[in-house]
Amino acid sequence: MPAGLSESIFDFEIVEGMIDKCVAKLKNILDRWRNNFVEQDIKEFQNIIHYQIKIKERVKLVLDHHQNSQELERIDQEDLISSPWHFIGNGAFGVVFKAKMKGASVAVKILETVQNQSKLNEGRILRLLKHDNIVAYRGMDFLKKDLPDYNLRQGSFMIIMEYVPDNLSTHVESLKSPYEVTGLPKNQVWDFGEQIMSGLYYLHSFSIAHRDLKPDNILVGGQPFLNV
Repeated sequence: MPAGLSESIFDFEIVEGMIDKCVAKLKNILDRWRNNFVEQDIKEFQNIIHYQIKIKERVKLVLDHHQNSQELERIDQEDLISSPWHFIGNGAFGVVFKAKMKGASVAVKILETVQNQSKLNEGRILRLLKHDNIVAYRGMDFLKKDLPDYNLRQGSFMIIMEYVPDNLSTHVESLKSPYEVTGLPKNQVWDFGEQIMSGLYYLHSFSIAHRDLKPDNILVGGQPFLNV
C-alpha cells in the first residue's frame, strides 16, 4: 500500500470529518423531508445517524491501537518471573496470579490454550480501553518458557493487568459481624452502583459486553474504587 494512502486512512481527523459530513447530510435530509416521512422512515434515519456516530467511536479506538500497539507490547518476561508468583484464583477463562513487574504488583491472567483468535479478544479489547472503572491493561504475551512451579507451560497466553487487592464479594463479607448481617451502607451502595454503571456504559458505548459480571469479578481498590 502506498505510504501516502496508508497515512490518510490512519488519520483520525480525516475519517472523523468524513463521518461528521455524512451525519450532517443525513440530518439535513431528515429535517427537509420530516413532514413527508412516515414514523418508520424517521426511525430508520435516526438509526443510521446513531450507527455513524458509533462507527466514529470504533474507528478512533482502532486507530489509537494502531498508533500505540508497538509500545504496549514490550514485556520483560525475565523481570516478570524474577519474583515469586502468588495464586489468586481461577475460573472459566483462566487462572490468575499476583506477580511483580518493574517493582509494581500486577495480576497475571493465564489462558493455557488459545485455539482461535477469539480467545485473544479480552487482551486486545482491554489494551484499547481507558476508564477509571475498567481494570488497567499492562501487557500481553505468550510465555517464553515453562514455569513448573506454577504448572504453566511455554506458549500459554497471558494478560497482565493492574493488581487490585479485593473484590466486591469479599468486601461485603468483611463488613458482616458474627451476630448481624450489615452489608454495604446505603450511601456506598449508590456509589458502587454508579461506578459499575459508569464502567459498563463505557464498554457498551463501544458495543462491548462484559459477559461475566458478578461480585467476584468486580474489583475493589482504595477509597473504595471499583473496576469491572
